[in-house]
Amino acid sequence: MISPTLCLAAALLAAADPDWVRNGGATARFPPDTYLVGFGAAEGPDAPAAARARAAADLASHVLVRIDSATVDVQEQKDSLYRQQVRSLSRTSTQITLAGLGYLAHQDGGKAWALATIARTAAASQRRSERDAAIAVGR
Repeated sequence: MISPTLCLAAALLAAADPDWVRNGGATARFPPDTYLVGFGAAEGPDAPAAARARAAADLASHVLVRIDSATVDVQEQKDSLYRQQVRSLSRTSTQITLAGLGYLAHQDGGKAWALATIARTAAASQRRSERDAAIAVGR
């Protein structure tokens, strides 16, 4: 039989983890309609740094995916022989630089968790600035 004291101690330890750790990055503190968030977890001697890097990468993966597509359609007709060849190539990539990420961190023994956050308005403003700078260079 498990003692009530042991149950209470386990409940208190579980409650010590922030809600965003228990919920895999979801928290009412950073609502998804207002903030972009990324969640990372790691174990080992460099766990805090690795968790932060994973959280930043997770956040960036939600921001931008670029899809480039090219289609080539070759049609050829000689006498009564008609030939058509269609080729399509699609490429997806993501590249983003976000300044001003905020981080929350939690560590328990050799495990660490991190939550990277940025307001959607700040991320959008940065992205517009990068886009405008790239357009200016291209002119």
